[in-house]
Amino acid sequence: MWYVAQTLTGHEEAAREAVIQAVELERRIHEGAQDGAEKPVLETCFVPRYSTVRKREGEWVPVTEPLFPGYLIVVTDRVEDLATCLRRHLRSTRIIGKRSRAFIPLEADEIVWIDAFTHTGTDVIEISTGIVSKGDVVEVVEGPLVGHEGWIKDINHRKKVAYLEMEAFGRKIQAEVGLRVTRKRGKSPRENEAR
Repeated sequence: MWYVAQTLTGHEEAAREAVIQAVELERRIHEGAQDGAEKPVLETCFVPRYSTVRKREGEWVPVTEPLFPGYLIVVTDRVEDLATCLRRHLRSTRIIGKRSRAFIPLEADEIVWIDAFTHTGTDVIEISTGIVSKGDVVEVVEGPLVGHEGWIKDINHRKKVAYLEMEAFGRKIQAEVGLRVTRKRGKSPRENEAR
């Protein structure tokens, strides 16, 4: 099952590596006491990311950023054991649960969304392309945001990102994804260049 672990914003990749190291340390400590048929404590751990571009030294360069700052995904069938391992070895990373301490797995549609939009092996959501029509309504015409325009709360044209707000992980969260707005519908190419 997929779970969300919360960590320090800006340290998601370091937390991912620390989780893997903590699980490996626990495995080595308890190596002789475990049954060889037992499932591993951690199947995988990853930081979903999104692709965008940033201006550096006057040029646009591709970059990837965490999709959900301060969170990473852990896949395990032994969530209690993983949570115990994290409590023992990592103070800044914990699996999200309710006050009753029951851990909340991701919903099937959340898993499908993350899995469908991230490229396997890179866990990166590619940049979308959109147009703005009259009334400043955004229409995404290409990429993973097609059909999800309702999630877009704001767009930063200079940074080429869309700010999303959606229900995920049992709470309302904000996320950023790459969005390149190419033109305004109904405007001439000259008017679009003036932007």
